[in-house]
Amino acid sequence: MRPERFKPGDIVRMRSGGPAMTVTTVDYVRDAPDVCCMWFEARGRPHFYHIKVDALDPAEPDAEPVAPGKTRR
Repeated sequence: MRPERFKPGDIVRMRSGGPAMTVTTVDYVRDAPDVCCMWFEARGRPHFYHIKVDALDPAEPDAEPVAPGKTRR
Protein backbone atom coordinates (compact mmCIF):
# COMPACT_ATOMS: atom_id res chain seq x y z
CA MET A 1 0.00 0.00 0.00
CA ARG A 2 1.35 3.42 -0.96
CA PRO A 3 1.36 6.28 1.50
CA GLU A 4 -1.14 8.91 0.45
CA ARG A 5 0.24 12.38 -0.07
CA PHE A 6 -3.24 13.90 -0.41
CA LYS A 7 -6.70 12.77 0.62
CA PRO A 8 -10.20 13.96 -0.32
CA GLY A 9 -10.95 17.32 1.27
CA ASP A 10 -7.33 18.56 1.21
CA ILE A 11 -6.67 21.98 -0.30
CA VAL A 12 -3.98 21.98 -3.00
CA ARG A 13 -2.54 24.32 -5.62
CA MET A 14 -0.59 23.66 -8.81
CA ARG A 15 3.14 24.12 -8.27
CA SER A 16 3.03 26.62 -11.15
CA GLY A 17 0.30 28.67 -9.40
CA GLY A 18 -3.41 29.07 -9.92
CA PRO A 19 -6.48 28.83 -7.69
CA ALA A 20 -6.77 26.81 -4.52
CA MET A 21 -8.51 23.51 -5.32
CA THR A 22 -10.18 20.80 -3.24
CA VAL A 23 -9.11 17.19 -3.70
CA THR A 24 -12.19 15.07 -4.49
CA THR A 25 -10.60 11.67 -5.24
CA VAL A 26 -7.13 10.11 -5.38
CA ASP A 27 -6.31 7.29 -7.81
CA TYR A 28 -3.22 5.35 -6.69
CA VAL A 29 -3.81 2.46 -9.10
CA ARG A 30 -1.29 3.72 -11.66
CA ASP A 31 2.44 4.30 -11.25
CA ALA A 32 1.90 8.06 -11.51
CA PRO A 33 -1.10 8.77 -9.23
CA ASP A 34 -3.84 11.15 -10.32
CA VAL A 35 -5.69 13.54 -8.05
CA CYS A 36 -9.11 14.80 -9.09
CA CYS A 37 -9.42 18.44 -8.05
CA MET A 38 -12.42 20.77 -7.95
CA TRP A 39 -12.59 24.55 -7.91
CA PHE A 40 -15.05 27.31 -8.75
CA GLU A 41 -14.48 30.08 -11.29
CA ALA A 42 -15.45 33.65 -10.42
CA ARG A 43 -18.97 33.17 -11.81
CA GLY A 44 -19.51 30.13 -9.61
CA ARG A 45 -19.14 27.46 -12.32
CA PRO A 46 -17.45 24.33 -10.91
CA HIS A 47 -14.46 22.75 -12.62
CA PHE A 48 -13.03 19.25 -12.17
CA TYR A 49 -9.66 18.11 -13.49
CA HIS A 50 -7.35 15.14 -12.99
CA ILE A 51 -3.81 16.25 -12.16
CA LYS A 52 -0.68 14.19 -11.49
CA VAL A 53 0.14 14.23 -7.78
CA ASP A 54 3.70 15.47 -8.44
CA ALA A 55 2.32 18.71 -9.94
CA LEU A 56 0.53 19.69 -6.70
CA ASP A 57 1.53 21.25 -3.37
CA PRO A 58 -0.53 21.57 -0.19
CA ALA A 59 -2.16 25.00 0.06
CA GLU A 60 -4.22 27.18 2.32
CA PRO A 61 -7.71 28.17 1.19
CA ASP A 62 -7.80 31.49 -0.70
CA ALA A 63 -7.86 34.42 1.70
CA GLU A 64 -10.96 35.82 -0.01
CA PRO A 65 -13.02 32.92 -1.32
CA VAL A 66 -15.62 33.69 -3.91
CA ALA A 67 -19.03 32.17 -3.24
CA PRO A 68 -20.72 30.48 -6.20
CA GLY A 69 -22.63 33.07 -8.23
CA LYS A 70 -20.66 36.02 -6.82
CA THR A 71 -17.79 38.03 -8.28
CA ARG A 72 -14.89 39.81 -6.63
CA ARG A 73 -15.07 43.59 -6.40
